[in-house]
Amino acid sequence: MWFVNAHVVDVLAGEVLRGRAVETAPDGTVVQVAAAPPPAVPDAVDVAGRWLLPGLISCHTHLSVVFPFSATDEAENPALTAYRSATRAAEALRAGVTTIRCVHEQNRAELLLRAAPSPPGAATAKAPPALTPPGSGSSTRRPWPNWRPAPIT
Repeated sequence: MWFVNAHVVDVLAGEVLRGRAVETAPDGTVVQVAAAPPPAVPDAVDVAGRWLLPGLISCHTHLSVVFPFSATDEAENPALTAYRSATRAAEALRAGVTTIRCVHEQNRAELLLRAAPSPPGAATAKAPPALTPPGSGSSTRRPWPNWRPAPIT
């Protein structure tokens, strides 16, 4: 598929490329960025000068959090927690976030979402358990092997 009249950023060269044609593979990855598409491309999508970006990554997200924190119900039904988390994940996807890293959600909602099918355009990957230093007070997280505080220099 070709997208035409797109603005893109060449992150390797540090340049803004305006009004370009971008070819994508069926899986959505970028194949090439060109000044114009080949002449015989009937299904090109004109993005009218909008920015074409890869999926954004949110590396620290809590999908199940309740605001204010004092309203958190530790006995909440896991189905409700999973529903709230899935709704927030869908909102993030619509905003362009295709990768979310969340750990230690209420009722282990991140594990429930990981087991669910991924919507088109989103990737689901397994994350290892969170690592925390011994004595941190977290009984649900695995301590770092041989953890020692770094010397202060």
